[in-house]
Amino acid sequence: MATLSTPTSAATPPPPTLPTPEEFRTLIFAARPEVFRFGGHQTRVEREITMEKVSPDLQNAAKFVIVKYILSHLDHVEEEEKKAPRDLIYYMATDDEFLSEEDFEFRCASADWQLAYFAQGDMCFCDFNGWPGDNECGAGVFWRHRFPDVKTVIYENFDGSLTASAYEDIVADIERFRLGPNVDDQAELSSDQEEEPL
Repeated sequence: MATLSTPTSAATPPPPTLPTPEEFRTLIFAARPEVFRFGGHQTRVEREITMEKVSPDLQNAAKFVIVKYILSHLDHVEEEEKKAPRDLIYYMATDDEFLSEEDFEFRCASADWQLAYFAQGDMCFCDFNGWPGDNECGAGVFWRHRFPDVKTVIYENFDGSLTASAYEDIVADIERFRLGPNVDDQAELSSDQEEEPL
């Protein structure tokens, strides 16, 4: 189970624990997520406007998914991120940006993206994918509201198939009952924020 955390001092509380299976199931299936779509037809300006609706903690969780999972085959991305952290939108370039062939590989891995955010009490969960509804790839990440730098990957998503690191039965249900609509470049609402089931 992959967990990312920052160093703690003696005065810092211990890292938070994961929720019980019952709590996690309630978070996923009872809480209505906020869904942010970044359609492939968006311009840079339109994508920036959509990104303004996404909180900094949620952007960091999505960036964690991009760097650690979607771009894991490119070693230099994580190394450069450690030296000089970049904003999430840096890795979500649009067609109207002029990129070198080398930059295009990691700054525009997918033309469109979908981000779903679940929150209940102090529990937060981010489901973030590139190529949504097609050959989607990404991961689901959990953290506590007071500890945004301590993230635990609950599952990986490869071609729409979820591989669980925790809560295997619940992740199997998530995969079975995934209700998020497919996203295509023609969708009118792809640049809007909506609330709907995962």
